[in-house]
Amino acid sequence: MDRTTEIVLGILGSVLYASALIGIFPSLFSIFPSMYESTLQPGVSFPVIFMVVLISLLVILVTVLPAAGLILGITGTSFLVKKKSPKAAGALFLSAAILSVVLTLFLGVAAIGFVFFSALGSTVFSTFLGLLAILPFFVSGIMCLARK
Repeated sequence: MDRTTEIVLGILGSVLYASALIGIFPSLFSIFPSMYESTLQPGVSFPVIFMVVLISLLVILVTVLPAAGLILGITGTSFLVKKKSPKAAGALFLSAAILSVVLTLFLGVAAIGFVFFSALGSTVFSTFLGLLAILPFFVSGIMCLARK
């Protein structure tokens, strides 16, 4: 069976998702220097340092989950190109769509938090690309699972 539509949607979703992932970094690099400088001040309390550590862990999560979603999308596309297993490719596409939802939620929260920083434009743009990446992954995953 010809699966050109799913392959094109998988490539489109991967490109949009990679663009959203790249768009995260300017906002991260604008917030970290000021955040870490505030912890180096004398007399900083433990809760402030703990908050900085938690934000750092959240940032690691925000970068690792989308990277995993991008790898899932590329792997699903390669399964379809090699004509290996369209059902497995569909499951990979759907899981990449779910991770794209997680990325978009984190970026939406970050866009609200970055209102006072200069990197708001890149965060909003990445959120928009993350929203656009959900649709091709979801459609290609459903098509892979539904078509015989």
